[in-house]
Amino acid sequence: MDQLAPSAKPVLFVENREKTEFWAAVARALQVRGHTIHWLVQNHLFDRNLPGTVHRIPYPQQTGGETGDWAARYPVLVTDRGRQHFNTGAGHYPHYAEHIRRVITSVQPALVIGESTLFHELLAVAIAEELGAAFIHPAAERYPSDRFVMFSGTSQVALVASNELLPEEDARSFAQRVREGTERPVYMQRPSGLQKVRKRLHWLATRGSIWLARLNGERYNTPSLTRKWQLTRWAKRNRAAWVALQRPVPAGMRAVMYPMHVAPEANIDVWGRPFNDQLALIERLLAACPPDVALAVKANPSPKYEISDGLIELARADSRLILLPMSMPMATAMEQTVGAITVSGTVAFEAVFGKGRCLALCHPILEQACPDFAAASPEDGVRRLLEEPDSGVGSDASAVALLQAITARSFKGFVSDPFSAPACLESENVEVVAFAIAYAADKAGGSFEADQPLREICA
Repeated sequence: MDQLAPSAKPVLFVENREKTEFWAAVARALQVRGHTIHWLVQNHLFDRNLPGTVHRIPYPQQTGGETGDWAARYPVLVTDRGRQHFNTGAGHYPHYAEHIRRVITSVQPALVIGESTLFHELLAVAIAEELGAAFIHPAAERYPSDRFVMFSGTSQVALVASNELLPEEDARSFAQRVREGTERPVYMQRPSGLQKVRKRLHWLATRGSIWLARLNGERYNTPSLTRKWQLTRWAKRNRAAWVALQRPVPAGMRAVMYPMHVAPEANIDVWGRPFNDQLALIERLLAACPPDVALAVKANPSPKYEISDGLIELARADSRLILLPMSMPMATAMEQTVGAITVSGTVAFEAVFGKGRCLALCHPILEQACPDFAAASPEDGVRRLLEEPDSGVGSDASAVALLQAITARSFKGFVSDPFSAPACLESENVEVVAFAIAYAADKAGGSFEADQPLREICA
């Protein structure tokens, strides 16, 4: 891939709050390569200083009811956090669907670039698919952290692959560093005191701007102050209830572990389907455990809204459901259990490298490269952890297989937002990311067929 002839077709970026600044830098590099740049902007606060043509979706003056068939029309919206958590309803979907369809049909992009997180991004994924336009969600690889993958739509399947190779000796060395804890994903690395202060000040400034945007009409990805206060209070209450119930696994008792995913987050909401309902999953795992086996649930040290009332009630009602101490490290939790079952967590990758023991329900790359670490169902996962001692246990061979698969599907570059990782804006990183995006646009810039006019998705 030393030489590249960029497609003349346009590239359409979908605004994603703070991350938009990073993609604006990448877009400028794409312009130099000959690409025409367009933007689909939902939050008007983030449409400043963007290269190319900006398509700002007007905030709806009024919205309809929720009695229509939006779930059948766009099932991807079932995990819209605005409707699930912020009481936004679904009446605004037709307005945004119409404008998104109009822009994609007009621009006819070789590539639509965004995330599969917020409602307007989910709509863009679905509409791009209907219109035959390729949508990619570029995401940083968890291991190694200096590469990124371009997932197709809402899947965890790469739209394009670099087909690069990693020397086996490098793969073995990397796996050893993961096992020893000296190699960690960027999001797990602890910031310095100065970095914490800078992030806090940036966060306060950004939150203030986002609230201002809400006052100007952006009410579908941003909760009201009242709703935010209610959610914070509810989450704090359930966290306190967890702490009151938390305990280690009793000595001599076997237990299977389930590490909870932070929610809302695409990792569980979108990539975790059909196991994105964590309470329902916990109930299935508990039912699959024999009477003498417990299910130990580990919370994220910084939970959001995933600790539900139903989970607390279940822990109170069934002594086999153990809520592990929030401060308990993952290594200690692994020592107290026979192994873990995750939906799409990093803990599964670490097990492949030989750190802990885990089976995953929704990691397509494990099904491809390391099928012994993929569980067909929650029940299958429980059975294998209890009956097959080698199931979910990593080795150098499994580590090499996984790292080779990750390297082959991914590209050099670090994708993040400047708020979380300012280094993503370094010119060398921007250039290598732009190179990979241009390669994807060239690959995807074949055919594009316009669909029928918008059908109403709500009555």
